[in-house]
Amino acid sequence: MSTDNPMDPFAENPPRERQSRTLLFVILGILGALLVAGIVLLVLLLKTKDESASPGTSPSTATRLGTGTPVSAAPPASLASSSTTVAASQIPSSSAASSTAATPTTASSTAASSTAATLTTASSTAATYTTTTTPTATTSTPTMTTAAGPTFETLTTPMTEASCSMGGPGFDPTRPPVKVSWTSTKAAQAWFVQGTSDAADSGYMQIPVNGTQADFPFEIQFACGTDSSTYTITLVGTDGSHLSKSWTVQNTGDVF
Repeated sequence: MSTDNPMDPFAENPPRERQSRTLLFVILGILGALLVAGIVLLVLLLKTKDESASPGTSPSTATRLGTGTPVSAAPPASLASSSTTVAASQIPSSSAASSTAATPTTASSTAASSTAATLTTASSTAATYTTTTTPTATTSTPTMTTAAGPTFETLTTPMTEASCSMGGPGFDPTRPPVKVSWTSTKAAQAWFVQGTSDAADSGYMQIPVNGTQADFPFEIQFACGTDSSTYTITLVGTDGSHLSKSWTVQNTGDVF
């Protein structure tokens, strides 16, 4: 009895199943290679994009001191977003921020007002202290008492007289006149006398209140009989007061 059965449908199944598996492995291998190639290409593209965006050393990385290991300066996106979320959650509302901001402003203004008030008070106190302690300077104009009586503005006389001459054969003795000039103020009268007495009281000779010996009513000659002679002019003021001034003239000529 023969064991071969040409009509058995399962006689060729093992070879076909192996062929199908082989084909499936090949296809999976190709797909795996394509996937790996795609991933590598994607990585290369991303790396090329990063290098073109920031050539050289990336500013977002730094080298850890002593290790040489690059350290990212910027936090990861997840950490940044998390930090942003936390910071945003911790930000007070606009009203709270306004009130918070207003509080130091009020404190500052209050401190400034207090400081200004203190300074103002100090200034006022200093001003009061200065006013209290500083004596007020009182400028008083001295009252000039104007003399009611007469005064001599000028009185000019020679100190010597050399013209006295006893004369001689052929000429007479010479007696020079008294020489004097004067000016006065507030004088109603002026008087002249030889000697030192009050000329007005003596009533010897009244003269002008301003003038020279030429204004005498008559000539008064120098007393050549003495070594010197003294004369006096007395002023009588409008108030009746008297003012006298005397002078002495030395005789340097002949003495009679």
